[in-house]
Amino acid sequence: MIEMPDHAIVTIYKLQPKGKSKKETILIIPGFVAYLKQWSNIIDGIIRRGYLVYIFETREKNSSTSKANDPRFNSEGLIADLTDVLIELKIPKPFAMAGNSLGATIILKHIINQKGKELLPDKIALLQAVYVSTPLDRFIKLAKKPIQFRLIIILIRMFAPILMRKQRKENPHFYKRFVNRIRASNIEKLRVGLLSSVTLNILDDLPRVEVPAVILGITDDTIHPIQQAKTITERVKNGQFIDMIDDETLHSDKTAEVITNFLEKGK
Repeated sequence: MIEMPDHAIVTIYKLQPKGKSKKETILIIPGFVAYLKQWSNIIDGIIRRGYLVYIFETREKNSSTSKANDPRFNSEGLIADLTDVLIELKIPKPFAMAGNSLGATIILKHIINQKGKELLPDKIALLQAVYVSTPLDRFIKLAKKPIQFRLIIILIRMFAPILMRKQRKENPHFYKRFVNRIRASNIEKLRVGLLSSVTLNILDDLPRVEVPAVILGITDDTIHPIQQAKTITERVKNGQFIDMIDDETLHSDKTAEVITNFLEKGK
């Protein structure tokens, strides 16, 4: 548990491989209201390959004591939190970062903001990376109406199999993860977090990212358009794009293999 300057507490998990390892540490930032459990297959694979892993649960998650009305409860605040977490953890270089969705965007913005090298990762892995708000726009517009937003989330929690029957049939793996995420989230944190996400547009600053990056996406991703991931790959200085085919493959040991192979490349 780490206390931020505004006294909010955020949670950091430390997961160690069996035996001693000389491999670098990886700091993982799951996506918006995404929890450690949803990364379990990837994390297990990374640890099994000998890497020490930290997981940073950002303040919109229930593990944080932060309130939705805290001044730092916004996209820029999450980026500032990452800097404070790195200072507190004192991860020795070289180290890597991996992030999914909003977590990937936070990593990119962190790199863009940093002037010194001590807090810069040496390599990054970005899953379902986006540089601006996505088809979640419908939820974002709804979030401006607190009562209606709360009602819709409650209805989704209660009647997801009916309301999302198309997604449940066509993409059951994504459906299960999405519904579990909605059911586990704090509604007010979810609402305010969605509203703050519209201010985080990093497209013009991407050429300043010189850290080697592997960017993973999937073709049929309706929430994180694959073209955004490809654009990020093209605009950063040293990017490599890999199509992971589908949601189930992306959240499997295959991604752990891709990430660790990328980290070991050139050694």
